[in-house]
Amino acid sequence: MTYRVADIEQLLYRAFPAADALPDDRHGLLVGDPLAEVSGIGIALDATISLIRQAHDHHCNVLVTHHPVFWHAPDSFLAAASPGLSSGAAVFLAARLGVALIAMHTNVDCSPRTAEMLLTSVGFNYLAPLQPLRELKPQSSSDAESQSAGNPIVSLGQLGVSAEGKALTLDELASRYRQAFGQVARVWGEKGKLISKVATCSGSGGDLLANVLNSDADCYVTGELRYHEALALTEAGVALIELGHDISELPYRDYLQSALLQAGFPAERMMVVGPAASWW
Repeated sequence: MTYRVADIEQLLYRAFPAADALPDDRHGLLVGDPLAEVSGIGIALDATISLIRQAHDHHCNVLVTHHPVFWHAPDSFLAAASPGLSSGAAVFLAARLGVALIAMHTNVDCSPRTAEMLLTSVGFNYLAPLQPLRELKPQSSSDAESQSAGNPIVSLGQLGVSAEGKALTLDELASRYRQAFGQVARVWGEKGKLISKVATCSGSGGDLLANVLNSDADCYVTGELRYHEALALTEAGVALIELGHDISELPYRDYLQSALLQAGFPAERMMVVGPAASWW
């Protein structure tokens, strides 16, 4: 079957609707020809110079990422000597190599499909949304089947409780996250603090601090917080586990790949590109 770039964008939007994205977000096809035939798809967290090259080297003329290649439009689109500092240089390279860039950003962050991502991996069950945005209303039976049966809510962040019915110490919970994600950037709080209820948010979680404090969560698990945000949280008695922004969102690559596989795109023409982490 022949796929065009626009087809891939629409297949992804079926799984992660544009309507679920936050109002000021950038998502969808940002660079490339929507009518170009797809030779292969690379999937990554970010559309960096190195990953655009890697996708091209593996005969992928589409790179699907979670983060958009730019948030604010670049001032220029020049080949740069230090391309890592310029999103415009990444756009220039992608256009020159013929690699289309598609981003699925906050529509993935807010999706019921990904709601349990930071919970089930450490033995916690989904309880409720941290900041509900809207309830889904399926238009068809297929839409209903594609939603998480226990969480038909578009939301930012989640609340969860231990599936074992007993509290874990903060040290035990942090160890589970290290086992599940490979590493943990920072842990704030007493090692012996008992954790029964957690709040989670992948990526940057600073905008949800008020929600966390009002949720009675014992611990907040997120990608990253600013120092004074973390300090304020722990001063209020809530423990904090910072996984690292990228670490907390790397599983999104699997969700994006799974959505395309379920839509029928052949596995042999798709690959995940990029490192397991950008730091150590």
